[in-house]
Amino acid sequence: MQISVNINDNGVSAALAGLAGRLADRTGLHQRMGNAVEASVIAHLLGLPGERFYGQAAESTQVEASDGEAVVSIRKRGMALRYYGGVVRPSGKTSEVTGKPIRSLSVPVVKGLPPIAEYGSPLAFIPRRGGGATVGYLVEGERYTVARGKRKGQQAVRPVGNGSLMYVLRRQTTHEPDAKVLPTMEALTTAARMAAEAYLGKGLMEDMT
Repeated sequence: MQISVNINDNGVSAALAGLAGRLADRTGLHQRMGNAVEASVIAHLLGLPGERFYGQAAESTQVEASDGEAVVSIRKRGMALRYYGGVVRPSGKTSEVTGKPIRSLSVPVVKGLPPIAEYGSPLAFIPRRGGGATVGYLVEGERYTVARGKRKGQQAVRPVGNGSLMYVLRRQTTHEPDAKVLPTMEALTTAARMAAEAYLGKGLMEDMT
């Protein structure tokens, strides 16, 4: 799911609105307005904590303009969840890490941790007994060769002594909506209006000369 903001030329001054009405095609106008909103969104995202995620969100922002409107979209996965909130459950798809169906969600506990599929070092699983929302924990691990039992000779991972907790595995996660991940609608509307007035004002000045 992506976040989209729809923009049109409503709200410009009466004189400029008349000029907008004379445009045979408003695509150029809406492109200029969309570009201004896009710039506002990107600047806001780059100023948020969480450089990795929000930097990718900024890179995924794009504008599509037509005669009827401009649409500014953020296509970064997870951005809509942060803005609207919601409940996330395991997909059941095959894990890139274990090769088995995904039945829990990994929640990083250390700032800046990448998704597990991108984590380069071994992680050891410690189950949580007693049920509940938490399935278990992933801590720093080390590879070793099993010395006895049915798995003798196979490679496995065990916790490192005093290894740090890296991820908590949960059956689902609940996220509260956070409108602060985007500029206010007032700020976006102002950016769009100023761009429209600059674009149309140029045309008005040309008409007067």
